Order: sequence, then C-alpha cells, then structure tokens
Amino acid sequence: MDLEALQQIEDGDLDNRASFKIHFIISRVASILNSIINGLQRSEIFTPKPISCQEKPKHWILYFVADE
Repeated sequence: MDLEALQQIEDGDLDNRASFKIHFIISRVASILNSIINGLQRSEIFTPKPISCQEKPKHWILYFVADE
C-alpha cells in the first residue's frame, strides 16, 4: 500500500466508495428483477386463478425498492 491509499483509508474515502458500489449493485439487481416480474405479469404468467372453496388463499407480495 502506498501513502495515498493509507490516507484515503484514514479519511474513510475507500469505505464510502465500497458502500456506494454495494448500494449500486443491489439497486441494479432490484431494478432488473423488477423488470423481469413486470414482463412476466404482462405476459399473463402471473394471472389470478379462481380459488375453489376447499383451497385457502395464499398471498405473496414481493417489493423491490431501488433508488435511481
């Protein structure tokens, strides 16, 4: 490690960049998954089906939040 890298670590600059990269990757993955789910909903794979009297309804809600 050189002196400049040590100075950046002391200043917390490298930690900020690493957390920004992690946040960016998570937001991109969430955005891609959201696009896939929207595409599946448009292609009517996730259409609601009628529930018979013997079946109990199960509701699954999945939220993707991404700051863009």
